[in-house]
Amino acid sequence: MKKDDKIEQMINLIEEGDFRTAYKFAIELGSKITLDGITNIVYTKNDNIIWYSFICYLISKNYNLIACHEASFFLFDIQQNYLEGASELSKFHIKELIYLEPKNIFYKYDFILLHVGADNITSDDEVFDVILEMIELFPNYKDSELEISKNEVLYVLRSIIGSSPDNIMARDIYNKIKNNEILGSL
Repeated sequence: MKKDDKIEQMINLIEEGDFRTAYKFAIELGSKITLDGITNIVYTKNDNIIWYSFICYLISKNYNLIACHEASFFLFDIQQNYLEGASELSKFHIKELIYLEPKNIFYKYDFILLHVGADNITSDDEVFDVILEMIELFPNYKDSELEISKNEVLYVLRSIIGSSPDNIMARDIYNKIKNNEILGSL
């Protein structure tokens, strides 16, 4: 059976609620193909919550937890963000990714961006703590990655300062980064 046929068969099994058999296909196909297939279906054809249910099933089987949490985060942050509770699920999955890979600056970046979204589901304190963790990690990244992260941190700090002008700590860190006192000149 060709790969595309296996993906289609797995998708059909998920739609029928036969997660056990679909799981066998997921094992055979690998996490990237499986989760890409699911997110593509959700994005292009079908908006059914069953896809998230299957990802939760995969998580319960310890099936590539990183890939499952990434797919779930993007599923609710982008593709099904209009659903009640979607923002909270995005936050949960990105926090799980940070827990599983605490030195991954890009998961931290996704977390702080939840602060500037329409739902603003993270507190200033949560975001500020993550920004401080990011600053500690910056020396481990290439200049191009650092520049992106630095600009995003400044963007989120501006948002915090805009909503809480009296937040002295956020203003102090913002000014230190802006004046190259932290992180230096890139």
